[in-house]
Parts: sequence; C-alpha cells; structure tokens
Amino acid sequence: HACLNTTRTTISPRDRRNACYHVSAGITWSFAVNMVAPMTVLAVLLRRHQADEWMIGSLLTIQGALMTFPQLIGTRYIRPGRWRKYWLVGIHMGVMMPMFFVMGAIAYFSNRFSDAFVSWSLLGAFFIYNFAVGITIAVWKDWISHVFTPSVRGRLMGLYYATNTGTAAASAAFAGWVLLRFTGDTGYALLYVTGGAMGLVSMMLFGMMDDPSALRQTRAKTVNVRRLLVRFRHSLRDRNFRAFLIGRVLCTLGFSVPPFITIYYTSKAGGGLSAGQVVLYSAASAVGAAVSNLWLGYVGDRHGHRIGVIVGVVTQILTLIVVLTLPGTIGCILAFLGIGICAGAALTSHYNLIIETCPHEDRAAHITVGDLVMAPATIIAPLVGGWIASRYHVALFFQLSMAIKILALLAHRHPTAG
Repeated sequence: HACLNTTRTTISPRDRRNACYHVSAGITWSFAVNMVAPMTVLAVLLRRHQADEWMIGSLLTIQGALMTFPQLIGTRYIRPGRWRKYWLVGIHMGVMMPMFFVMGAIAYFSNRFSDAFVSWSLLGAFFIYNFAVGITIAVWKDWISHVFTPSVRGRLMGLYYATNTGTAAASAAFAGWVLLRFTGDTGYALLYVTGGAMGLVSMMLFGMMDDPSALRQTRAKTVNVRRLLVRFRHSLRDRNFRAFLIGRVLCTLGFSVPPFITIYYTSKAGGGLSAGQVVLYSAASAVGAAVSNLWLGYVGDRHGHRIGVIVGVVTQILTLIVVLTLPGTIGCILAFLGIGICAGAALTSHYNLIIETCPHEDRAAHITVGDLVMAPATIIAPLVGGWIASRYHVALFFQLSMAIKILALLAHRHPTAG
C-alpha cells in the first residue's frame, strides 16, 4: 500500500483498503470494456457490416439517452443502505456483462446473417447494456462518493482513473493486435467474450469494498417523485451549477466526434488506415486519460477542479485542429491522445465539480438532474453530426464542433465552485 501514502493528508486504513480494491477492480474493468470500446471497436465492426454515418453517430445517442433517463429509475429505487452495493454489482453481472457475450455470439455467427440483421442486433444489445448502465450510474457515483473520505477523494479517484485508463492502453493495444491477427469477425467475437468474463471478475472485486455509510443508512426511505423534483429545482436554482451546466452542454454539442474520428482515419482523406491500426493507435487515448486523471485530481484537490474542466475544453479544440490538418498515423495517435486527455477531465474534474456544486445533501438527485439537462445535446448532436457527415463532409462537422468548443471555453470562465 505504499503507493497510497505519498500525499501529506493522512489516508485512513479503510480508505487505503477500499482504494486497493477500487484500483484492482478498475484495472480489470478497464481492460474488459476498452477491448470492445464502442467508439472504436464497435464503430469499425458496424462499418464492416455496411453501417452508415447516421448509425455510427447513433452510438453516442444511445449512450447519451440511456445513460441519462434510466437514472430516474436507479435514483428512485436503489436507495442508500446495506443492499445498495449488491444491487449495483448484481445489475452489472446479471444484465450488462451478458450483453458482451451476446454481442460476441452475433459477431461469431455474423456470416450466417445479413449485414442489416447483424448491425441492428449489435445495436440492440448495445441498447440493453447502456440501459443498465443508466440505471446504475448516478447511484454508483453517489456510492463511491460515500466510500472515501472527502479530503482524499479527489486524489484517490484520480489514482483509480489513472491506473484503469493506463490499463486501457494495454487493452486497446491488445484489441488492435487481435483484429490484425484474426480475419473476419472472429477477432471481434473473441474480444467481446473475453471482455465479458473479465467484467464479471471486476464486479466481484468491487463487491469487496467496504461502504462506511451502509449501516447508518439502512433505514433510508425511498424518495418519492415529488421530493425528487424538489431536489431538482433546488439544484437548478444554484447559480454556479447553472453556469457549469451551460458549459457542459456546449462541451457535449462540440465534441460528439470520437466515432467519426475513428471512421475518418480509416477513410482515404484520413490516411486510409486499417481498422486494426486505428484500434491499436486508440491506445493513446488511455495514455492521455491516465496522465490527466492523476494530475487533474491532484491539482483539483488543491486549487479547484474548474482548472481541469478548462484544460479539457482547450484540449478538445486542439484535438479538432489535429484532425483537420494531420492525416495518417501521427494525426491518428495525436487525436486519440487528445480524446484521452478530454476524457480525464470529464471523469475527474467534471465529476468532482458537480459534487462541489451540490446545494443539498442528495447528491444522486443532483447528479441526475445535471445529466437530464445535458441529455438533449447528448442525444441530438451525434445524429446531427452523422447527418452532416453523410450529407456534406465529415470535415464540416469537425469545423462546426470546433466553433462550439470556443463558446464552451468562454462559458467555463464563470463557475466559481471548487
């Protein structure tokens, strides 16, 4: 545990133990989900089966919608207490991971079906997976926020994201090697089945974490819809939170581009790289996320997490400049590196900032209302981007995205929380 004792703030034995389980589970989970990353592996698999830009863009729309609206179900029914952890782990093991096995089977037997059937079946399984994610995501974040002491939460979360996103680099490299090694859809099937098995192991490790808030919250009552709406209004009346949401909406509108970057670099305009090469080079995103998570968590604990948000917006602008000006291997690697840095800012800085802007004690409701406000942009932007890319040119979509990012940078100057 010596790696957790490098900061001046004392870390309790419980925090240290939980951090070790958290990091171990995160490493396993990261390797599992990043070997089948939807913005790279699923995007190129759909492209192999003649999916158009609109269907590729729908990956982000499905993620945005189903990781948002089902939060109302989770917030309503999965309440704090000794059973919360088991509900969260059970949904992952009983619904989410089986979808990986289903997608692996679809890929393995794809030659027996039409391209349309394969594409829509994959999207259907992806739909169910994200619906389960949506039910658990706000409650999961609230659970983790109670697991760690607030004074060390930022750096321990930064350590968690740094280690599991670092693992994601190896996972993406492994996925790229598999796709270069195996012909047809066999490699995709292998990735999904392996990812599902590793995901189950990860959830077992998460289940071993100790929730210090469980015993004192065992009698917590289920929040009714009226009370939840009161919490929503309370959150939205906060000036800092409203300013934060404006910036987040603009960020989402201006950076719905990862799957299009994947497809762009496999096209002639992007250098004509193979699917295996693009997936392999996407490992750079994990490197960028690992570095930014660790550094932004450390800086945010001391100087406020708004710094990390601004770093993420600036990096998004630079990433789009790279995509527009630099085709081929170097451009692809730099673009994914930028995507990773942006992901680090979203995971560590945005999450901590949304906690800090909570004006009441119900963080799960606060997280949910934030995601609900962002939902229209999350759902519509990828579909509009797919329409622009197919009707005109993907470069025009990148240019429009960069203009919106500049507005997001201006908007993020205003929140003062953190």
